[in-house]
Amino acid sequence: MVKFWSRQSLSVNGVISASGTSDSPIMFTSAAATAAAGDWGRILLNGGSASGSFDHVQIEYAGYSNHFGVRVLGNATLQLSNSVLSDIIGRAVVLDGGESTLIDHQIRDVTGFAVDVAQSVNSVNSVTMTNTAIERAAAGAYRFHPSANLTASGTTSSDSGMADGILVTSGEIYGPRTWQGDLPYRLDESLRIAFGGSLDVGPGTIVKADPGVQIRVEGNGSLSALGTPGEPIIFTSINPNDQIRIQYTVLNAGTVDVTGEWTDELYLRAGDNPFSENDWAVIANDEPIAAGAQRTSEYTLSVPAVPSANLFWRIQLDASNDVAETIEGESNNTSEASNVITVNWPDLTVGSTVGGSFSGSSGESVVKLRAV
Repeated sequence: MVKFWSRQSLSVNGVISASGTSDSPIMFTSAAATAAAGDWGRILLNGGSASGSFDHVQIEYAGYSNHFGVRVLGNATLQLSNSVLSDIIGRAVVLDGGESTLIDHQIRDVTGFAVDVAQSVNSVNSVTMTNTAIERAAAGAYRFHPSANLTASGTTSSDSGMADGILVTSGEIYGPRTWQGDLPYRLDESLRIAFGGSLDVGPGTIVKADPGVQIRVEGNGSLSALGTPGEPIIFTSINPNDQIRIQYTVLNAGTVDVTGEWTDELYLRAGDNPFSENDWAVIANDEPIAAGAQRTSEYTLSVPAVPSANLFWRIQLDASNDVAETIEGESNNTSEASNVITVNWPDLTVGSTVGGSFSGSSGESVVKLRAV
């Protein structure tokens, strides 16, 4: 068992190997008497020839300051198998390059994404994930840049953000990439399949896009989406109960640091209707903001089950006036988003008849139909 005090982390420039057993896993955990998420820092594989091999390992209560549990930089390599990552502030695994293989592992109770795969720029960033079980990842199952060479199979997620989905960030595909149908993919910005790039969407895959989002195929790039009668591929939009990310930036325009706790409130307006008097979501804040500094906050929310409509949201900072302000008082704490969230209810289309006609109890004609 390896215990860390607050702010302590492990940076690896060489090689680390940790192999436990199912009966005696190796623990990387908090040294606090009462452990909590964010008690200690992280494990960093710091580029170059750094490598880490973890088998039957438990990594828990990490995420202090840097807000992740394990991170791979540059050309480092990671092998993670039969392991559990839990109770982490931020993202559990951040892959910023190198080659990573994650097999038969569990990730649960994290405040960010379970796995975050960054853009491939100066390194290959090749990632293979097999049999990943995710529970309660607040931001979503995982997020990845489309240029990353990610192969994932056997992924499950429950009680996570993005409706247990995968967020694809804005970017380009330059090489051959494949999307599998384990979890729904979410596009909140447009995707470009550039010259020489290709995207193969597998049977049973669901791709959901925000309003105005496009998939653009350029030059000799290609998009292949071949479903089957039993596993069609679905390209669709946001529906009620889907989850969306709300981002906003808070500026401390004062001359002293903001400390303590305060709450922000999100309000919703559908179409031309006024904003509801009931707050849609309350966001608690307790991280200080230095004078003149700013911070971007992110929150994942479920789209309410309203009739088909355009939804507008409004943010009100420090809704209870917990922070004393002097420059402009409380007058500049409210802003309405310019972007629109379009909610569509699915239509039912009548398919073929099933079983012919019948006579109802009052003599009317009844026909059983199958929706498609």
